[in-house]
Amino acid sequence: MKRMIKAVVNDSKDLFESLLFCYFRLREKSLYGHYEFPYSTQNKGKRIHILCTGPSLKQDLPELINYKLFMEEDKICVNYFFHDEIIRELEPTIYCLADPCLFEAAHIGIFNEINELVDWDMKLVIPLYGIDKIETVKSMLTNKHITLLTVSALLYRGFDKYRYKSWERGHSVPSFVNISIMASFLALNMGYSEVYLYGVEHTFFDNMGVDDENRLYLTDNHFYGSEKCFILRDGQHWHIKDWLYDKYLTFLEHERMRGYADYLGATIVNCTKNSLIDAYDRLSQKNR
Repeated sequence: MKRMIKAVVNDSKDLFESLLFCYFRLREKSLYGHYEFPYSTQNKGKRIHILCTGPSLKQDLPELINYKLFMEEDKICVNYFFHDEIIRELEPTIYCLADPCLFEAAHIGIFNEINELVDWDMKLVIPLYGIDKIETVKSMLTNKHITLLTVSALLYRGFDKYRYKSWERGHSVPSFVNISIMASFLALNMGYSEVYLYGVEHTFFDNMGVDDENRLYLTDNHFYGSEKCFILRDGQHWHIKDWLYDKYLTFLEHERMRGYADYLGATIVNCTKNSLIDAYDRLSQKNR
């Protein structure tokens, strides 16, 4: 009896969440029009390399750029990757920006820098964080080589069994809690059959601490450098329980991305040595 009651409660909750999701989807359409990013078979059979900014990339890149096939295949770069001159040599097919702070007035100049840097054909993909921000970015991107693509940031809510169908149709997206999730989702919905991940150590816990004033800090390591910074959200210091929950969501979304890749008949390969992500096959397993 208890099991039956629990099942009814869970189904009722999922039904309510589904109705709420339908409302948010209709509201997004009325506000912004169609910013859906459905699955396409245009790149079926092809491989793409996602280059995130973990420190391991500093060791991997010199070897990769000497590999002819890697240089010929499609690549995705993310966030502040353009700070390193090697991006001119890589000429990524796609560039992803997801951090909401990048669209604030203090950081919006990043789009001018990208605008001046790119002299190859590239898709710049950003989430929909408001039509005013989209129009601002459009006005700054005068470079004819850059095509701006906008993807919905609407998260799926409802019955879990319909999650992947919703993503496939472009009705919703996974949480972009980490840029590697966004890049992987884009690659899968663009139809790539093999997605190779670099620079995704996710070793957040090695570099975190709390100071004498109970302020959470992190030594943020990237292949282009590192810095010690306090963890803020909306200008407020983040409590460790909230930060740890954010990391839980990161690994949860990687598990879902693995499931979504399987659903589409695609493969995600983790090429990052010592990465904490356990959702995907490792490059060493693939080469066996």
